[in-house]
Amino acid sequence: MILSVLMKTDWNTKLIDNYPLAFRNNPDWLYKNMECSSGWMTILERLFDSIESYLHTLPKTSKVRKNLKFMQIKEKFAGLRVYVEGADEHIFNLIEKTEQDSQEICELCGLGGSTCRSGNARFRTLCPDCMTIKGYQPCKKEDGFDGGE
Repeated sequence: MILSVLMKTDWNTKLIDNYPLAFRNNPDWLYKNMECSSGWMTILERLFDSIESYLHTLPKTSKVRKNLKFMQIKEKFAGLRVYVEGADEHIFNLIEKTEQDSQEICELCGLGGSTCRSGNARFRTLCPDCMTIKGYQPCKKEDGFDGGE
């Protein structure tokens, strides 16, 4: 399910409290630009843990530490997409790994998932149970899905 307003507000507050360096440059963005379902909360928290730890190793005057901004987090082409400004190669690599991991995690419940499609050709990453509940079918090679690459 998409994060409910109350659940999203509570989670956003938790993120800002737990990752003060990662969100110091734009804490309010979370309330407008977090557009993904709750199944990916765990991998996002793992990403933020890694970024926060990394930021602590950088000098306080580093460009990355001063300029890092999360711009948007959303589902696109059945995967998680994290858009940032002011990141360096290390942070981009962490983001890329998280985006790849999302291709195997149900975006609704967080269990193991795979790419599937609806009758109107909307692609998502869902576990077998969520696939059934939502009326999606597993993707086949002939569906032509390439993850948006």
